[in-house]
Amino acid sequence: MCWIFSNRRATAVACFFIFVCFASLGVAGDREAIQYYESALQAMDSQQYEAALADLKKALAHRSEDAIIDHPDEKQTSWAPYGRGLQQVVTYSSFEYYPNAQLAKVQGILEYQHRIKYPPNLILHWIGLTEPSEDNILDGGELGIAMFLLENVGLSNAFDVILELSCQSCEGIDFDDKLQVGSVPAGETKLLSMNVTSQRDIQALDRHFKVIAHEDNGFDSNILAVVLQTRPYRPPALVLDNIQMHDSSGDSKISAQEIVRIKAKVKNVGEGIAESVNADVVFGEHVFLGPRSTQHFNVGTLMPGEGRDIEFSFFTNRRLREAKKIPVSIGMTEKEGKFGHIEDLDLYLAVPMTQLINVAEAFVGMNGLDGKQLNIDNQIPLGNIQKKHAVAVVIGNKNYKSNGVPDVNYAHNDAHFIKEYLVKALGYDRANIIYLLDATAARFNETFGNESNPLGKLYSYVKPLLSDVFIYYSGHGAPGLTDNNAYFVPADVDPNYIATSGYSLQTFYKNIARIPARHVTIVLDTCFSGNSAAGFLLNNVSPAFIKVKDKSPSIRNAAVFTSAMSDQVSSWYPEKRHSLFTYFFLKGLSGQADSNQDNKIMTSELGVYLKAEVPYHALRIAGSEQEPHLQQEQDSLVFEFKRTPQDGAIVSQ
Repeated sequence: MCWIFSNRRATAVACFFIFVCFASLGVAGDREAIQYYESALQAMDSQQYEAALADLKKALAHRSEDAIIDHPDEKQTSWAPYGRGLQQVVTYSSFEYYPNAQLAKVQGILEYQHRIKYPPNLILHWIGLTEPSEDNILDGGELGIAMFLLENVGLSNAFDVILELSCQSCEGIDFDDKLQVGSVPAGETKLLSMNVTSQRDIQALDRHFKVIAHEDNGFDSNILAVVLQTRPYRPPALVLDNIQMHDSSGDSKISAQEIVRIKAKVKNVGEGIAESVNADVVFGEHVFLGPRSTQHFNVGTLMPGEGRDIEFSFFTNRRLREAKKIPVSIGMTEKEGKFGHIEDLDLYLAVPMTQLINVAEAFVGMNGLDGKQLNIDNQIPLGNIQKKHAVAVVIGNKNYKSNGVPDVNYAHNDAHFIKEYLVKALGYDRANIIYLLDATAARFNETFGNESNPLGKLYSYVKPLLSDVFIYYSGHGAPGLTDNNAYFVPADVDPNYIATSGYSLQTFYKNIARIPARHVTIVLDTCFSGNSAAGFLLNNVSPAFIKVKDKSPSIRNAAVFTSAMSDQVSSWYPEKRHSLFTYFFLKGLSGQADSNQDNKIMTSELGVYLKAEVPYHALRIAGSEQEPHLQQEQDSLVFEFKRTPQDGAIVSQ
């Protein structure tokens, strides 16, 4: 309302005229705003939302705030006494003016209509699994991150998006089942991640997940099927590798009070990651730490196959007699506290120690290549053919849990270098190698199947008629005392009860014969007599009364190498830190077995080479008979290589 009053009529009229002029300037904007606003309301009633949107924007240009205002065209005028004069009273009708609220409503309707005509289109893509071992397999105890890409290829925005992950039969896996994504504007892409954790005792299975992105208005994404492979916890295994010795005199013999420098590589030959690795040098009596040297080494984290060098020096006093063993060892520990051990360096006073030095000698041509020049551990021939479908099982059983069962000292070392030869020389993919150290009975059954179900993990890895299969075993074998059958001895089995808890060689051959492989190579560095290089496995039984049924395998397209006859012992080669058989198997594979110098190693050539070398060295080193054996239906190619013209090195092709 507004009032104009005066004691004199002339003044009242003049003042009223002036007020009306000024007041008309204030209400002109409201009049235009109301006109556009009313036009917008009419358009909304007629569902003409584009026109309503235009009118509302015009109304806001004249008056921008929502309010209850006076309508300039709806007024009543009256006069009323005021003191000694008159008072003119102008009353306006109130008007509800809410253009901002109506604008939001219209925009929502228009956007909904647009979304119905041009909806959002969410496309969900699988990127992959990120996990510590970087092999796209979730091992027991690992935290993995599942990575997704969500893109909106539609013309409208997607609102309140939630990524949902579900899985059936996923025992042993913990995962985030929902992820709040929020809005995904049209044409934009978002990178999403969800945590997936496996428990330590998880089984080796394919886990099938269903992933979908839900949108608030029902415009959901495609359903994505993701398969994650899990397997049980794979422990690390710490060993010393590439041990080198340098004495001050340079004669490769340690003398009293002479400074001796040792360099060694702490290496993880297991399949799991070794964290917080430490190495400590332990000295016995009469041995002392050298000047400016240390006994403790913080090695850090070692990935599978990775190693780091440590170096220290020591000296002895004169109280240590010649040919006496020098008490120097290296203890290796890691975060779990379970997978390290103490390794003795086998050092002797005044005895040539050249066998400790892994000198990296260059390859020479096939002519003139001899054992002194060839270092099988450091000089692995490199291949240039990748066998992407080839599958291998490599087992090294060194540590046995049963009391009285001797360890197989070099089984881990043998298994490690067999695996390296498979990858570097024969072209196998590491992801296709099932690598087991100290395999339990459960792992044997899981890998090869059992008597009632032959379809083990190895079977599932093989592509029919495309995959070559290579199987290597180093560890104990034993006969069943009741059935005289041959058995592998798993690391958690008592050999005295092998017939009920071991893994039958007969079952092994029978299940391998069921695998539809192109060719199978089996290398068994074990004996099934119950005897070993470290002693007899069975209690209160004389080896003379042990008879083992020597059943030949019946496997088509297969070559089976065995290290000894059923009543013999497989010897070690301590100087080379290998078993005798495996050492010469790798040496033959490196080129020594190529009798006709055609740059090819055939199974028959390898068999002949082993028969020539192993029995001779077994008698010379261990004083025992050991006769390796090869059984096959037809000859097959193991390895092919060529010489490089620059240095005569041998490289596979």
